Amino acid sequence: GASLSPTQSIDILAALTGMMSCGYVVFKCRLSQRRALLATILSLVEAGLLFDAVFNLRWRLHDLLAAEAGALNVYNQRSGPQVFVLALIATVAAVAVALEVWHLRQRPGAALAVAGAVLSLACWAVEVISLHAVDALLYHQAHGVMRVSAIWIAGSLMTSFGILRDLKGKAS
Repeated sequence: GASLSPTQSIDILAALTGMMSCGYVVFKCRLSQRRALLATILSLVEAGLLFDAVFNLRWRLHDLLAAEAGALNVYNQRSGPQVFVLALIATVAAVAVALEVWHLRQRPGAALAVAGAVLSLACWAVEVISLHAVDALLYHQAHGVMRVSAIWIAGSLMTSFGILRDLKGKAS
């Protein structure tokens, strides 16, 4: 069978770590429906990222979009729309984090967890868009591991530490 690259292994481990941390909080939060709901949602996000990482779904989606662009004879004109979508992703991610930080201002751990999930989802979307200039930065390798792994690790750690910190907070 095909072996996993170090980058894919890190991606899988990061998503698994986030999912397990959130799952643990769901299990421990029987007395706090608000905390359990957030942990459940984040656990599902991490499970989706894990499933994506195991089966390379983002690259299948990327290849499908690239094939469609080729079929429409617009493959070589896609950089403008890609830049627009990347700017849109950055804007939506920044607004989502700002709104959640404000909404969860009494629960800094929860805010950190949501910000980590948003970072992971934005990274996923950036990889699907696959603008060559961004790819050159993300996929540069050091010791066989791509830079993008640092983003996956950061998102997972933010989600994991944040949701576990939220578990220690007051019941609400």
